[in-house]
Amino acid sequence: MKIIKLSILFLFIFWLNAQSVVNQFRVPIYLTPSITLGYDSNFLRLSEIDKTNASSEPSMLGDSKTFDSEIIRPELKLQYSPVFSTKHETNFIINLASAVFGQSKNKSYSSYFIRFEQHLGPYQWLKIGYSLQPELLLRYYEDRDLISTQLLPCTFSNETIYISYSYPILKKTWLRLKGKKNNQYYNENFTEFDTDIFSGEIRLTTSYFRKNKFTIFFENGIGTNISYNTGLITSRLDRSNKYIQFGGLWVYYPSKFLKSAILYFTNNQRTYLGEDIHDPLHGGREHEDIQIQIRLQKKLVPNFEVELRGKFRTRKVFSEFEWVEELKSFNRYEFSMKISYSTHLNLLY
Repeated sequence: MKIIKLSILFLFIFWLNAQSVVNQFRVPIYLTPSITLGYDSNFLRLSEIDKTNASSEPSMLGDSKTFDSEIIRPELKLQYSPVFSTKHETNFIINLASAVFGQSKNKSYSSYFIRFEQHLGPYQWLKIGYSLQPELLLRYYEDRDLISTQLLPCTFSNETIYISYSYPILKKTWLRLKGKKNNQYYNENFTEFDTDIFSGEIRLTTSYFRKNKFTIFFENGIGTNISYNTGLITSRLDRSNKYIQFGGLWVYYPSKFLKSAILYFTNNQRTYLGEDIHDPLHGGREHEDIQIQIRLQKKLVPNFEVELRGKFRTRKVFSEFEWVEELKSFNRYEFSMKISYSTHLNLLY
């Protein structure tokens, strides 16, 4: 009889623990669908020479008839936060998005992103992320491995995995360390550009000043041309590169009207490592890529938010050949408005 009572007590305790574990997973799934309407002044990143040449060789634009395009970006964000601890937050975040260019069906693309976040203490997080853009159109080029001069779409997959760790160093100030690997693999006509990129980043952020948050960062990376010398004629040239990137972010939180105002700046300086005299496009070439972005966010009504965004990008190329500098430099403007809605689903209850 005593054994039966002990067995019942054990099963009851086990059932309570099992219910407790199950309840940790019974939390809402937060959804944020959004739609972005935008305009890109130079969506193929054409130089001024390219634009002039396109007037006599329209195939450079592929299925587009203009240099600019309107853009629609639908997006869905899902966040699931099981309660493993009452002190530390755990998040699983998934983003599904696509970009539809009004002037070019071929330029349109989809993107997928997933991130795991674990809070470890005040201003202390461990994050692991993965993103994939399976097919991005870069431009239309000649395949130098073929005799034909027909322009073909140059597309590539963009895959990134990263891990980051942040920890506090001063009052309301924290440091983040991040390691990243990025794979850029091209379609069968342009595999000579396949590149694996490894980089490390250090980022310092402070919210010490009331209504303000400041961030500065520095990143160093090297891209290895993994298809170099693999047999094709065009693979005899090394397109490996190294780069440094630095920038900053200023977020201002006004008490009225706007939710936040954001100013973002980056400067990417890249150097190609190949020195082959038969590759003037890359040999000894450097470029400086500057981007400036302004974002204004406002909550319209509960659960609805709007964001206005303006972005300017300019790339200046430095080479011993003036025609290379003119061919690879470009300017680009983007303007957009994003409307998002926040809600949740109790699917697990």
